[in-house]
This record gives sequence, C-alpha cells and structure tokens, in this order.
Amino acid sequence: MKEKFVSFAQEFEDCILFCALNWVEKGFYVDVGASDPAICSVTKAFYDRGWNGINIEPLKDEYRKLCHDRPRDINLNIGAGRENGEMEFAILGMGTTCDMNAILKVQDEISILNKETLPIRKLSEILREYEDEHGRQTIHFCKIDVEGSERAVLEGMDFEAHRPWVMLLEATLPGTSIPSHERWEDLLIGNGYEYVLSYGINRYYVDARLDDRALLRLRDGFRNAELCGKGEYDFVTPSNHDKTLNDYMLSRFARDFIKKIARGERTFNEYMTRRRELKAFGNIPLLKEIEWFGKFVLLRRHM
Repeated sequence: MKEKFVSFAQEFEDCILFCALNWVEKGFYVDVGASDPAICSVTKAFYDRGWNGINIEPLKDEYRKLCHDRPRDINLNIGAGRENGEMEFAILGMGTTCDMNAILKVQDEISILNKETLPIRKLSEILREYEDEHGRQTIHFCKIDVEGSERAVLEGMDFEAHRPWVMLLEATLPGTSIPSHERWEDLLIGNGYEYVLSYGINRYYVDARLDDRALLRLRDGFRNAELCGKGEYDFVTPSNHDKTLNDYMLSRFARDFIKKIARGERTFNEYMTRRRELKAFGNIPLLKEIEWFGKFVLLRRHM
C-alpha cells in the first residue's frame, strides 16, 4: 500500500518539491511570505514530516498563528527586501504587497486600502543571523511569494554565502496569469541557478553548483513530478485522505503543457515525446486532450 503524502499547498507546490526532495530527512526551508501555517501552505507538509525552517511573514495575525503552530520554526514578523529599513505595505490578506505598482493598481480598484509601514530586512542578514550553531545551515528549498516584490528580495540575498538547493518563486503578476519572471530571473541564472520546471503560477530552479549526485537527483525528481505519485506515494488533501490527487494533478500538468504549446513556449513534438515517456498520461481521456488543444489553439489566434 502506498504511503500518503498530505498536501496543503494551492498549486501542488509541496507535492512537486517532495518529488524532488523526498530523499532528504528533516530538511530545512526558508519561506518568504509564509502566510497561514496551514491554509495554502507550501511548508506545512514538510513540517509535519519533521522539517523546520524560517518563516518570514509581515502580517501580525498570520505571524501569531505561525508562532502558535510552528514552535520548531524561526518565525519573523518582518518583510524581506533589498535593504534594511521600513516599507509601506498594502494589507490585502494573502495578496499583501509592498510593490508600489501593484498597490496603485489595487488602489484604483477599491475605495479603501489599508496600508501599514512595516520593517524589512535583507534576506542575507536574516540567514546569517540564524545560521545553525554547528555551522552554516543547508537550505533545501526557499519559497518566495511576495506579490510582485521578488526582485527586491533576491537583490537582498547573498548567493555566495547561502545557496538553497531549490528556489521556488511565484512567477506571474499579482492576481493574474501574466508571466513576470523576466523581471527577476536574470538574478538566479546569473548566480548559477538552473530553471527546471514551470507549473501553474510558479517557476522552480535548482543550484547548478551542487555536487553531481545531488544535482542529478533533483533534476530527476522534478522530471518525475509529472508522474504525480505514480510511484510509492499517494498525494491527498487533509480533508479527504481516501481520495488521491494523483490523476487530477497529472491532468493539470498535461493541461498546463498544452497551454504552453498554444503560447508558443513548447512544441507539440515535445508534448508527444513526454507523453510517450510517461505511461501515466494514458489515464487522461484522449477526448479531453483534444478539447484542450482546440481551446488553446483558439486562444493563441486571439493573442
């Protein structure tokens, strides 16, 4: 019987990361824009498996919840940016941001906007302060979800001192599906990171300077993420442990791939090659694939 992996994340981030990192026991994470300790959390499933890490969350209510639910974690009630100081945030729950363009856009759309000036620190200094007492802590993944301020967070990081194995960033403009990775991706590529996967609103990168064994396992893990637990794990939600997410995840992966074909980002031949490689694609009804192709071809004509 397969072991169940309980997923809490919104876009299967924890499932995807676990496919790449399931061989790591009690690892360490950094979550910039951690938000709620359980709802749509990328790190909750890892914490439940013995991991711990640093949660950076500027909202006071979410911070208090993190302190209560995550006693093994280091929980910080601050933001992260390119410099130490203070910055004005638009308080919009999970959409909270200090990106001024996003603030102005939202301000035009709603009559009352709650703003608050909050402390921010460079991520490099945060990581240096909380290094393991026995030496520098290995960071197995770093998630950055800051609603448009990704570049500022990356500019405040010293990649020579701290190199997470995996970097996961939200890669669309806040509240949209419009890609935004061109605004900050050069900082990762220029610091020796390799792009490995785009799924939903996120992009994943691995440290290409890792030793060959670790790098190979990570690359294989991200490729195998498209199998969605067809191996030894069943991915489930906390509300329904009996219903696996595997087939649903797989269909979402296929649909996302087809959408990239319509956008000209991938080719039909690439899709068919991937489909032949992964027998699990046979679980997706052919009529459903035809429907997606038709829909996204029409979409491309109107782009």
